[in-house]
Amino acid sequence: MSIEKNNTDVNKDTLRVAEIDMLRGVAILSMILIHTNVYFLQNRISYTGWNWAQFAVQAFIFCSSYIFFQKPFVYTLSSYISYVKKRFARLLLPYYIFLFVYIALTYMGDRGKLTSKFILESLTIVGGIDVTWMVLLFLILSCLLPLLHYFYHKKQIVFWITGAISFLSSIVFLYVHPSFSYKWIMWLPWLTIVFFSIIFSRATKSFSLLLFYIIISCLLFLISREVLIATHTSLRFFDNKYPPNLYILSYGALSISLLYIVSGVGKRWKTLHKGIRFFSQYSYSIFFVHYLVIYVLIVFFKFLTFNWVSFFMTVVIISILLQLVLNYIEKLTPQRRSTL
Repeated sequence: MSIEKNNTDVNKDTLRVAEIDMLRGVAILSMILIHTNVYFLQNRISYTGWNWAQFAVQAFIFCSSYIFFQKPFVYTLSSYISYVKKRFARLLLPYYIFLFVYIALTYMGDRGKLTSKFILESLTIVGGIDVTWMVLLFLILSCLLPLLHYFYHKKQIVFWITGAISFLSSIVFLYVHPSFSYKWIMWLPWLTIVFFSIIFSRATKSFSLLLFYIIISCLLFLISREVLIATHTSLRFFDNKYPPNLYILSYGALSISLLYIVSGVGKRWKTLHKGIRFFSQYSYSIFFVHYLVIYVLIVFFKFLTFNWVSFFMTVVIISILLQLVLNYIEKLTPQRRSTL
């Protein structure tokens, strides 16, 4: 069985899908909003934006797995090792450059934070800097996606059993909060989004089927919400994210579905599409750049006065300018880019 190709605009050389570009671009902007608005949660509008923007990670996983499963991939031990090596290089090189800059900035601005434990955990990507969990997640997914691709085409019973276990784990985490580090098990419920992307890719030719998935996602979201209410558990998406449970995952699936439809309309606006595509194309780089911008503004420019809107816009504008500088440097020393 093979995944059906959708009827969207696809660049066959790079396998860029217009809707996926739009979705990934919106996701990185939402990520920036999350990281800037967290400093203004006392403002009701800022809090609402921060909370409802928590679909960003789901969107990144969706985009990566959606594109991966449309690419031709013949599974062998050699091809598996080759893919993982390339993916690790693309994920780790930008991270360690970011880590070097972050530690240098921290040494100048908050030296007491640089404990041996903090540095070691940041280097091994098991703790330290807040963003390490997401890098670790995508490293794990890099190991799992080729295996899932193989199971999908050769061992479907294993594929769907894995999907069922992943989905069940998201239900379990509605009730259970592990006492050990979530980072060692987070990949299992996050895989639910990978399976969703595979199922979703088969619905893009049929609006009725797409609508069916939206309804199912909405029902799962409402049911899981009622479970949280009944168990007196927080309804903040952030509080249901580590590890993710069905509540935040179904919200992500619902958001992705709706944004995919909106993106199909938005791509017709060439200027908008071009702007969003910039954020999509450099999403992984901007992910690190914006975090450094926020750190510099918070630690070194405390005298500046922001509200949640001006802080978000300042971080976005500076991140764009820095990315353009990086793009210029990259032209001098070309290398392949990576997106989440």
